[in-house]
Amino acid sequence: MDKLQWFKFTPTDWIMGKIQRCEEITQARFMRLICLYWNKECLLTYDDAEIEIDEEHLTILKNKKIISFEDLHIRIKFLDEQNGEVINLSEKRRQ
Repeated sequence: MDKLQWFKFTPTDWIMGKIQRCEEITQARFMRLICLYWNKECLLTYDDAEIEIDEEHLTILKNKKIISFEDLHIRIKFLDEQNGEVINLSEKRRQ
């Protein structure tokens, strides 16, 4: 699959989301994380995420249930859902 060029992101979701309960530095680190996560086609290890945004911010995001962990990877639900839609559309077009 070609690199994913964009993801859906609404200002309302940002303003009304749990991320607003975080310090501005954590919000900025989350923005960096979601861009990296999307660029890696939603396959990002905990170790790689930690290198990018530091363990402190990963822990904050996990504790506020903004991200989760599965095995050795991080999960960002809204991007995983969009990635699934892209994969399904790609499969349909291929058929």
